Amino acid sequence: MAREKTKEIRRRVHRVLEQGPVGDALSPSIDRLLVALIVINLVAVALESMPAFGARYALVFDLIEYFSLAVFTLEYGLRLWVAVEHGPHRHLSATRARLK
Repeated sequence: MAREKTKEIRRRVHRVLEQGPVGDALSPSIDRLLVALIVINLVAVALESMPAFGARYALVFDLIEYFSLAVFTLEYGLRLWVAVEHGPHRHLSATRARLK
């Protein structure tokens, strides 16, 4: 029972991260969040390279960096976890699918 629930959750996470069914509001929202976070990081790195901003807002830039690191690490981990749901890799073992 618990194994089926885990598979169901993994399939849902895969749909959200990889394809998102039409009409699913979560998938595009996650995509937009990740793109926004990338843009925020680009702006933060550019501003941090300017001595006046870098010194004054060092804590803010550090927080952005740590938050981004946490989000992108979580995303990467989830993508590894759901790799077994990826169509071309379904015939592989879970470990081989994740390595692919």
